[in-house]
Amino acid sequence: MEQMLQPPFIIEQIKRAGPFSMDSNHYHDTYEIYYLLAGERSYYINNLIYTLRKGDLIFINKNELHRTTSKGLVIY
Repeated sequence: MEQMLQPPFIIEQIKRAGPFSMDSNHYHDTYEIYYLLAGERSYYINNLIYTLRKGDLIFINKNELHRTTSKGLVIY
């Protein structure tokens, strides 16, 4: 049986109108590049917290646990 290979990048553009949080850690088999167009967010990567502001770019490696919340909202 032939095995399908996943591409190293998946491009996705999402515009959210209101507050949004990822309630649990997750990971991907691909890299993730996250660019924040507006506002502020807290990004959790491998137990470290990064504060992102409008115009910030963050790179998440393959299989790294991560999640994001609205700035000031902490979910454990």
